[in-house]
Amino acid sequence: MALMSLPDMNRLLAVWDGSLPSATSLEHATCVMLTMWASYLDPANLGDRQPDGLASEATGLQRDIARVIDDEVTWHLGNRPDAVILVEDDLELVTVGDLVGRITMLVVFLDQWPPQQGECPAGPAFLEFGRRYDALTGALVARDRRQPRRRSHGAPPIAQPRRLELGIGPRAGKRAR
Repeated sequence: MALMSLPDMNRLLAVWDGSLPSATSLEHATCVMLTMWASYLDPANLGDRQPDGLASEATGLQRDIARVIDDEVTWHLGNRPDAVILVEDDLELVTVGDLVGRITMLVVFLDQWPPQQGECPAGPAFLEFGRRYDALTGALVARDRRQPRRRSHGAPPIAQPRRLELGIGPRAGKRAR
């Protein structure tokens, strides 16, 4: 199985903004994560919330989408046991799916932040998690690092992930950054 590249942050932002179509099931899964957060966050009370508090509100749906993203990454990397390192389930923000979940939450938070509230507190965290995502995916593609996968999700070879469909779209007037 040929090694495929993984989208970098610039590519994901362009896909989320709609200026580029999602070209893979992996990119589509990241769009589903973005849609989940866009549907979850309410712009009416966003100014009263902090991104750190939102991150702790991870739902079962977010965890399921993160797993599909991680499964897609496993397939993009050849679905090989030697390309993976199993990590404990209780570790936070260690997998590509975890990082995409945090980044998409921050993108929606930034996009919906009311300008009259001043500078959005999510900006620095968005930049940091974007750097972490690019560093991890770059190292995975270069084979300088093994892909972190949750122990409960198992080691490769895994079954090919099925395409995610959220069943809802963002509320009218919302868009990804």
